[in-house]
Amino acid sequence: MNPVHHVGLVVMAAVWLGCAVLLARSGVRRGAVLLAAAAVTIGVGVALEGVDGVALAAQLTAGLVLGPLAVLAYPRPGTLSRHVDRAAGALLVLAAGVAAAVPEHAGIVPAAAGVIGLVIVHLWWRFERLTPDGRRPLVWLVIGLGVPAVVAFATSIVVEGTPTTQALTLVALGVPAVCMVVGVRRPDVVDARGIVVEATVVGVTWTACLALYVTVASTLALTTGTDPAVGVQAIVACCCAVAYRPLRRLLHSTVDELLFGRRPDPLAAAARVAGGPLTDPGDVLARIREALVLPYAAIHAAGADVACSGDPTPHVRRFPLDHAEDDLVVGLRPGDLQLSRADAEVLALVARLLGQTRRAEALAAELSQSRAAIRGAVEEERRRLRRELHDGLGPTLAGIAFTVDAVTNLAAGGSEQVAELLRLLRREASRAIDDIRRIVYDIRPPTLDQLGLRGAIAQQAHVLRRADLEIVLQVGPDADELPAAAEVAAYRIVTEALTNAARHTASRTVTVTVTREGDDLQVAVTDDDAGSVDREWVPGIGLTSMQERAEELGGRLLAGPTPSGGRVVALLPLG
Repeated sequence: MNPVHHVGLVVMAAVWLGCAVLLARSGVRRGAVLLAAAAVTIGVGVALEGVDGVALAAQLTAGLVLGPLAVLAYPRPGTLSRHVDRAAGALLVLAAGVAAAVPEHAGIVPAAAGVIGLVIVHLWWRFERLTPDGRRPLVWLVIGLGVPAVVAFATSIVVEGTPTTQALTLVALGVPAVCMVVGVRRPDVVDARGIVVEATVVGVTWTACLALYVTVASTLALTTGTDPAVGVQAIVACCCAVAYRPLRRLLHSTVDELLFGRRPDPLAAAARVAGGPLTDPGDVLARIREALVLPYAAIHAAGADVACSGDPTPHVRRFPLDHAEDDLVVGLRPGDLQLSRADAEVLALVARLLGQTRRAEALAAELSQSRAAIRGAVEEERRRLRRELHDGLGPTLAGIAFTVDAVTNLAAGGSEQVAELLRLLRREASRAIDDIRRIVYDIRPPTLDQLGLRGAIAQQAHVLRRADLEIVLQVGPDADELPAAAEVAAYRIVTEALTNAARHTASRTVTVTVTREGDDLQVAVTDDDAGSVDREWVPGIGLTSMQERAEELGGRLLAGPTPSGGRVVALLPLG
């Protein structure tokens, strides 16, 4: 044994000692430590290939102990499987000891088979008990273990023992470490299940095409008794190449259906989504998910979700809605790396429809806000005009009337013609004062400014109260702090409804309810006239005026009989 071999043994011993020290500490990623030890052991085994027994011992230690133990400890042992991990580790060490103890290496193959079976069973056991987030690192681990297995199988079939295959095998042995790191650090960088599905489909398709080529070539050779010519082999290879894409598509759809169920027809899905109403974003997103079998769908605007359906997924695809910066966000199905072209076209079409709907809703909201602002400005202007008429023109006319009275008193006993003219002037001034008062009341009832909405309604109820009629007021404490337009509309609607109930029904009790519901004011007037149930309410001037007052503010009014009596309900926006 030359000095290089001694150095290799010392390095391997030092690595194992260091691993033992690290594994004794808490908080250490045992999988990474064991994997590093396995890599160093394999390297030392390659360097000591000429030493009898040492290379084999290194390979057995790395392949049957350190590597599988790294898999068992990945990503980290948990309380759920701690005892199972320890038992599996003990069995691995026992298998390695059996493989080394059996003479002439006869126990290596059975021990390797047992270790592989034990690792598979252990991974399956953990996979079944982990949450979806905890399973992602294990899927990456399976990918990492599958790559060197496939490479080893392929190189053993095609050509074995060349420097190229040895280098390829060493590179493949480094893939598990990379996949394990990705599984711990960035398990959601790509859907690992999609990689597994794609790799399986590609591998099976290549195998099928190769089997087809071998079958056809062998059949021709058996039939003709000689090997096919190069041209014939080229034609067979071209036919296999042409069959590759359809076969791959067929296999992919079959695997999709087996794993995730039958996918819907994109055109039928588009018709189903576009055929329903698009006004409710939540309902539209639910139809999109149901039609295309998607796990998640949302409308994203201004850095937040306006509406969503389903559970968020780590991998999504965005489709612009052509409205501001809104996007239609959909989650990829489990096992999909991307959406199919047909699904993408359907979602792009739906996104354009949603964009138009969102734009129409935005315009309608702006129109409603503008109308409310205009109505509020008009009501404020009417309040100012009422104040000017009441405080300016009204006193002026009253002063003129008083002056006429004074002149009449001074002219007493004078010309009868002068007295008649003064009386006429007094009547005209009184009529003008009455008109001013009526205009002032029509513009805005003075009682609203004097008593507030609650007091004004109470005063009107007192005026309309009969001996056999009780009016119950239920006005919320925040009903007096309302915009001028909503305040006037609520007062007019309540006044008209009370008047109708007092004059046209046999009610014993009328209940007035005024409450603030968020950004809306709800006004309700109900009576207990059971006889109104059988009578049809024909809209007259009163109902029509109430309807118009509610619609002027962008609200709505419902009026009609109920099993317990008549009811008038108005919902008035305050914004």
